[in-house]
Amino acid sequence: MSFRASIVAFIFAFSLFVHSGHALAQDGKRDEVLPPPPVKVLQNRFFKKALRPEVSGYLGTALNEAYTKTFALGARLGFFFNEWIGADYTFTHFDVENSADLKALRSIRVFDDEQKLTTIEPSFVSLNSLHALTATVAPIYGKINLFDFMILYSDIYFSAGSGLLSTSQGDKVPLILGVGQRFYFAKRFNARIDAWDHVFEQERENLGEKTKSTKHAWVISFGLSAFLW
Repeated sequence: MSFRASIVAFIFAFSLFVHSGHALAQDGKRDEVLPPPPVKVLQNRFFKKALRPEVSGYLGTALNEAYTKTFALGARLGFFFNEWIGADYTFTHFDVENSADLKALRSIRVFDDEQKLTTIEPSFVSLNSLHALTATVAPIYGKINLFDFMILYSDIYFSAGSGLLSTSQGDKVPLILGVGQRFYFAKRFNARIDAWDHVFEQERENLGEKTKSTKHAWVISFGLSAFLW
């Protein structure tokens, strides 16, 4: 290649470099000038729950009951004042069965202080029923692309409240904390997954001495809901 051809090639390459850099600078300035679209435009909420009464039924189970198998059957009436804040009334019936551990303990025979043969009876509390009123906040709403097969609309919500809990040790007034997720599959129908922690005071007996401690009754439930309109 001649010296003149080399000079021409260099000038041509340099001009391309300068032009591309200028174009990138223009693009960068364009991005800086144009503001991002507002969140409301990006969100484009498709399923709405504000001012729509909601009824639901659910099945669940207690997760941390050592001596019983505790199943939950319940119904819920909910209402959202806007898309973020609502309230729920919940009734839950608990079906309690003795666990294998409890049956094994009760089958053991031991001698008491009076040298009489007796059985081992652990100290625990079982759940009977619950009437609860909770406040709910739903700050997260979005869409999930499931393998490019379908789009799931969903929101995540948090709840807190109290109620009247009937137990084997009498009525309790628990602190109720919950988290859940709703999956919409129609304008009026959705599926819900909920996890609840019921915090209350229980009585324990150890070697004839009664003490009080804090009980956490964890319940997870799965249900279907319908908006009345």
